[in-house]
Amino acid sequence: MLYALDLTRRQSNRVLEQALRTQAVVEIEPRNWPDAPPISGHILSNDGRQMVIALDDDGRALPIASFAGMFCDVKTMLSEQIYIFGASIVEASAQTVPHTLTLATPETVQVSNRRRFIRRTLARASQVEIVVDEGLDSFVGEFGNISGNGLSARVPREADDALLIGEPVRVRFAMPCMKERFDLRGILTNKTASPDKATLTIGVQFEPPATSDPRAAAAIERLRAFLCDPAFSRHETETGE
Repeated sequence: MLYALDLTRRQSNRVLEQALRTQAVVEIEPRNWPDAPPISGHILSNDGRQMVIALDDDGRALPIASFAGMFCDVKTMLSEQIYIFGASIVEASAQTVPHTLTLATPETVQVSNRRRFIRRTLARASQVEIVVDEGLDSFVGEFGNISGNGLSARVPREADDALLIGEPVRVRFAMPCMKERFDLRGILTNKTASPDKATLTIGVQFEPPATSDPRAAAAIERLRAFLCDPAFSRHETETGE
């Protein structure tokens, strides 16, 4: 399943700042060239009004100068999460090395969420702690389901203002039949109020651990192995993909 959610202006700015800081690959698809492959590059600068994209080698054979004035769709991936936005191409330069496209900085970025792992519902009620604002706020909720890529949980309604889609969180929990307690970083991908407005159902996607944090990487691998173990079905119920 694939769907997209609009981020707030603040969240959108943070996504673009992270893409610039990490030199993430961006893919640009000019709408007047629907059958052409995406043009890849990375963000050189962004002053809040315009962003400059340095193009990779695959852009050199294209008529770059003709792209000025076109509208384009842009996609980038951060922490295994896909972000998309539309923008107009303000300027296109084939005179520089590398070639560059200057885009109008978008006001809104969308986050796209695709389930990549089987999700399982825990047969026994288990708690999960959601920590936000670097530990300034935390909320205890109940597991909804979990996969090797993330989890869902029900938390109190009063957590709504503190839990912002696209913002980083930490999730702390223990799995039934496992002695280990997990403490993982993630990104809040969605939240929905219950019909009675008493709770929120939230979705968190685990953030890939940095290469400098082998313990966190090993913890996620152990969790994924446990969820894929055929013995898991003796205690829990598989819910889908």
